[in-house]
Amino acid sequence: MERVPSRVKKALLALAALGLGVAIVLGVMSVRQVGPFAPVEVTIIPEPEPEPEPITRMSVPVTEIPADSVLFFQNNEGGAMLIADMNAGKVPTSCNVLYDEGGSLPDVTVTDPEVITAIYNYLAHVRVSNEEGSYITDAYHHVSFAMQDGTYVTFRFEGGDLAWGAFDYVTTGSGPLWTLVRALQDNQIDIVWED
Repeated sequence: MERVPSRVKKALLALAALGLGVAIVLGVMSVRQVGPFAPVEVTIIPEPEPEPEPITRMSVPVTEIPADSVLFFQNNEGGAMLIADMNAGKVPTSCNVLYDEGGSLPDVTVTDPEVITAIYNYLAHVRVSNEEGSYITDAYHHVSFAMQDGTYVTFRFEGGDLAWGAFDYVTTGSGPLWTLVRALQDNQIDIVWED
C-alpha cells in the first residue's frame, strides 16, 4: 500500500461523506474508498509492457552496387547470394568483422540489422580490379556474413587488397568500410576495458 497525500485523502473523504463510492485512478495508482469511515485502499497498477515493434524497414537502405564491386568479383556465388538476400530484405543474422593490425585488435560480431546493412553497403562499394596486388603479411582483414540459411559469405583482405584464391587483387574505396569496422572494434575495446 502506498501512502496517499493528505489533500487527496481529504477530497476522497468529502466525496465519501456524500455517500458516494469513490474509485479514482491517478496515473499508475488506483485509490478506492467505499464509505465515509472506511479505510482508503491504494493499489499500484503496473503499466503494460510496450509491444516490441517488428522491424519492417531498415533506416539504412540497401544501395545500388557498382559493376566492379567485390560482390561481383569473378562471378562469386556467395556475393550473388548475399545480394539476392539483401534485395529481398533478408538481412544476415550476424556479421563478423576484423581489421587486423598485427593481432592487436579483436574481431567483432554484429547482430543489429541496421549495422549489418551499413557494412554490406560499404562492402558493396569496395571496387576491385584484375590487377594483382602485393602480398602483405600480418594485415589480414575480413567481413563474414552469417546468412539466414546457416551458410557464410566471407570476404578476406590482405592489407588493402582482396585475397582471392592464391592471389591478392587491388581494391579502391574501402576506406569507409574499414573506418566503420575500426569504430566497431574501438567500441568493443571500450566495452572490454569497462568491465
